[in-house]
Amino acid sequence: MKQISKIWILSVMALLMVIFMPDDIFAEADIQGGTDEVRATQILPDIDYISGEDGWFKITIPKGATYAGLYVSEYTSFSDFNGGYDEDWNYQGKKICDGTYKVAFYTALLKDETTITFRVYTSKMDQCRFKVVYGGEKLKKTNPKLISWNQEYTYAAEWESNSYNINNKYYKFIAPKSGYIRLRASGSGWSKYNGYGDVSYRHGCRYELHFKDDTKLEPIIGHTPIWAINGEGNSSVYYVEQGMSYYIKAEIDGGAWCDIYDLQTAFIVEDIPVSEIRLNTTGMVMKKGSKYMLEPTVLPSNAVYPILKYSSSNEEVATIDSNGWITAKKAGKAIITVSSLDGSGIEKKCMVNVMENRRLNVGETVTLNNIKYRVKHTTTNGGIVEVYGVFDKNKKSYKVPNKIKVCNYSYNVEFIADKAFRHCKTATKITLGANIKSVGRMAFSNCKKLKTLVIKSKKLETVGKKCFTNIDHKVNIDTPKGKYKKYKKLFKIK
Repeated sequence: MKQISKIWILSVMALLMVIFMPDDIFAEADIQGGTDEVRATQILPDIDYISGEDGWFKITIPKGATYAGLYVSEYTSFSDFNGGYDEDWNYQGKKICDGTYKVAFYTALLKDETTITFRVYTSKMDQCRFKVVYGGEKLKKTNPKLISWNQEYTYAAEWESNSYNINNKYYKFIAPKSGYIRLRASGSGWSKYNGYGDVSYRHGCRYELHFKDDTKLEPIIGHTPIWAINGEGNSSVYYVEQGMSYYIKAEIDGGAWCDIYDLQTAFIVEDIPVSEIRLNTTGMVMKKGSKYMLEPTVLPSNAVYPILKYSSSNEEVATIDSNGWITAKKAGKAIITVSSLDGSGIEKKCMVNVMENRRLNVGETVTLNNIKYRVKHTTTNGGIVEVYGVFDKNKKSYKVPNKIKVCNYSYNVEFIADKAFRHCKTATKITLGANIKSVGRMAFSNCKKLKTLVIKSKKLETVGKKCFTNIDHKVNIDTPKGKYKKYKKLFKIK
């Protein structure tokens, strides 16, 4: 009874040590083995046991395990699995990296819970040292580590010194929303395969994304598995649905019977939406039958799903294909919209003016590079235009040129109309060209962030009232030499 009580107490202590100690630290426990198979002492996995010089032990391996391994110290031997040497147990007789253990292991899918008994003994020492481990993909998947998006997970030591192919690990995340995610991984390490003359090879890891039932999720962009090898990284993009559970399977690229050294691997699930689309132009004039390449830039540059969609508000006037080529069909106006497909809702627009090869008439309008112009006077070679508005009010800066050219006709830009830049709330700087003669009433009102107005013209004569109304700070004006006092008075700046 005393011996049984002692064994029971030691078993409970070992269980508590497994529960409360970190995964990468194994407790040492003194334990006495049974005198034969029937009286074998029950043990727990992942505990570094020290026993007498001869004894019998047993361990219960749960259903679903795909491997079980027995580690024994340098001078410890083992035999008689389940009362006889089982052919499914393969004694390798080789040491793992630290030279402390030899290992035998069993690889087969256990369809039922199995209790294994074995004997450990030594003739050179007074004690034996051993440890039993078991696991497998199905077991690891029952309690995978829960991870978060946009957080990198790095692993090294926990995968070192593998003497057999038991390296599959699972990580789980529950998608907080539907959308596109990127699984990115990197890794490197060395393996030594004694079967080829103790030659070393560089190795890393590979990753796959699975559903709960082990079905592999195919990427929308990239390949599966994702290889992270030789210090290099790769990634793939997937579409996930809100509330669903997804499993990341990580596996060392070393194969069976390889010793893995200095393994470094990291992965991250990224959810980086598109925040901005920039275009090489936001307004232009095209001749009928001509073509133009619209060139978008997606920000940030590492957005997960930077795929764009192009559309035209009037395909009779202008069309755009999936590569960004605009074709002018007939005279008129069309708005080209470039939209992100990642669900962020980000888009950018471009005004296209398709013109006949003729001079514009008084009152006709055109949009070029985000500025809207209206013809006030005509001449033989063109005419004079005023700025009457902007196409996109969300830019930080606007620049009015000296002149514009439309279908080989030239038009001086001489006037800023009433309320032309009104409500451009994000603008911090506006530049007026060298031909400006007049600025209209409330031209810059409600430009709440406007700090600097650059005036390149020496011809400015009139400025309308309330130019800077609803701006709660002083606007600095930058003028040509000798014009500061006059322009400051025109704008009524104190």
